[in-house]
Amino acid sequence: MEENTKNEKSVLIGKQDIYTVEQLAIKLNVKERTIADALRDGKLKGYKKFRRWYVLHEDLITFLTNESL
Repeated sequence: MEENTKNEKSVLIGKQDIYTVEQLAIKLNVKERTIADALRDGKLKGYKKFRRWYVLHEDLITFLTNESL
């Protein structure tokens, strides 16, 4: 698992990391709003559970190779 500056750890399911909007914003050095907009617009695939978005590492890679932030 990887630790970020907010001391939150990405969740590892099987061999796949799962990120929150906050973690992705830090990792990609963009605002949380940018990530949230991409999720809402369907450009970035994510899953919403209990009012929070979650993004699989595989979906992040797909997004980054097809789109630019």
